[in-house]
Amino acid sequence: MRLPLDQNFPEPILGQLEPWMGDIELLPLRTIDARLTQLDDRSLLIALKQLDFEGLVTLNYKMLRNPKELAAVLKTCRQQAILRTRSHFRASSLLGGVR
Repeated sequence: MRLPLDQNFPEPILGQLEPWMGDIELLPLRTIDARLTQLDDRSLLIALKQLDFEGLVTLNYKMLRNPKELAAVLKTCRQQAILRTRSHFRASSLLGGVR
């Protein structure tokens, strides 16, 4: 499975994650299409769906608090990993979005 990484995800750690990713390939947005980095979250999710991506990996947990962005997450993403940082990473996921 190929999952795009939001531009706020720290790319330098990708090499360290690779041994544990199995069949998941993480792709920075700029490597998919540089124009994606200019989109707001709702538009980004819609564009990724149109490009046949099943989700997004992001550090922007606040999109779950915005009704329009949350609606886009639920409508477009089968796989969504949202990481929240403080002193360490905590991960949560939304799986099986509404189709």
